[in-house]
Amino acid sequence: MSAPRELIVDVELHAKVQRLYAVYAWAVDQGDFGLLDAIITTDIVITRGGADYPGHEAFVQVYRNSWEGEWSASKHCITNVMATREEDGSIRGQAYFNAIFVRSDRTSMTLGRYDDTLIERDGVVLISHKRILVE
Repeated sequence: MSAPRELIVDVELHAKVQRLYAVYAWAVDQGDFGLLDAIITTDIVITRGGADYPGHEAFVQVYRNSWEGEWSASKHCITNVMATREEDGSIRGQAYFNAIFVRSDRTSMTLGRYDDTLIERDGVVLISHKRILVE
């Protein structure tokens, strides 16, 4: 009997996915849309609240909308990262997140999970489908 795929660790792949999530959190928290742009594919899809938003511009706009609102700061903490190579060559990236948002009149915290489809191009892991599942 072989171990479930989730228990088999590809240390190099895991490090790349963990780094991707760290860069993603930094880009979102700093409002660095150029950096955010560098870690996604051109045919990116983002799923939030059960709705899909396909396309590069729609993806970046989700984060622009947040920064154009009342955010004065945000901090994402991403943990329990798992990276699994799928049979089609894509990568399934899964993680928990805790995001704190500071606004002019209140601070809020959001907990959830990422269940993303990632791809590797020239040794760099990119987000192809970002799935944000808020709990």
